[in-house]
Amino acid sequence: MTRFTLEVNFILFFCAMMLILLLLIGAILGAIGGGGGLLLFPLLVYLQGYSIDRASLLSMCIVSGASIIALVSQKVKWKEMISKEILFFILGAVIMIFSIKGMMSVVYSKMVADEYNKNILNSALMFAFIPIIVYSAYRSWPSVNNDIRARNWNAAIALLWGMITGMLAGLFGAGGGFIIVPVLQQRARLEIKKAISASLVIISVNGLIGGWAPSIINKSITIQECWWLLSVATGAVIGGFWSSKQKSETLKKGLSIFLWAVGLTIFVKEILKWI
Repeated sequence: MTRFTLEVNFILFFCAMMLILLLLIGAILGAIGGGGGLLLFPLLVYLQGYSIDRASLLSMCIVSGASIIALVSQKVKWKEMISKEILFFILGAVIMIFSIKGMMSVVYSKMVADEYNKNILNSALMFAFIPIIVYSAYRSWPSVNNDIRARNWNAAIALLWGMITGMLAGLFGAGGGFIIVPVLQQRARLEIKKAISASLVIISVNGLIGGWAPSIINKSITIQECWWLLSVATGAVIGGFWSSKQKSETLKKGLSIFLWAVGLTIFVKEILKWI
C-alpha cells in the first residue's frame, strides 16, 4: 500500500468519523433540547484545531441553524413557545453573549502576540469548561433527584437565567439547553416536550443574533462549515423523531455517559499538553 493510498484512507476515515460525531451531536440536540454546543465546542477545538473564540462562534451558528431546522421538521408553533418570560430569557442571554464576546476579543487581541499566554488562556477556559460538563452529566442521570419544588417564574428570574445561559454561549458556544430545559421544567413548570421545544427556540434566537449576525457581516462561514451544519441538523431531525419513541430515562443515561467521556477527554488532553 503506497503512502498516497494511506493518506487517502486516513482522510476518508477522519471525514467518516467527523460525520458520525456530528450526526450524534445533532441527535442529542434534537432528542433532549440541549447538549449540542456543549459537545460541538470541544470537537471543533481538538479535532479541527479551531481557536477558542472561533470555535465558540461557529458552535453557536451550527447549533442554532440545526435547532431551526429541527423545529421546522417538528412543525412547532413558534407563537405558542413565546411568552413574556421567554422574551426576557432571550434578552438576558443576548446581553451576556455580546458582553462576553466583546471582552474575549479584547483579551485575545492583547495576547495574540504571546503564544504562551494564549495557550494558558485556552487551557484555563477548557478547565473551566470541565465542571460545567461534569455537573450536566451528573444532573442528566435519571436516578438524580431533579424534582425540585417549582418557584416563582417571572421576568426578573427569566432574565437572570438568560444571562447565565448567555455567559456560557459567549465563552464556549454552548446553546445552554442543558440549563434551559431543567429551568423551564422546574421554574416555568413546562411539560418536558414543550420545554425541549422552547429550549430549541431560545437556542435558535441566541445563535441568530450572537452567532450568525457577526458571521454574515464578517463573511466568515465556509462551505465546509455549512456541510457540518447540515450534518448536525440531519442528526437533530432524526433525534427529535427517535426521542418521541423512547423513554426519557434512556436518553438521559446516554447523554450523561457521553458527557462524562467528553469531560474526561478534555481533562486528559489539557494535562498532557503541559507535561
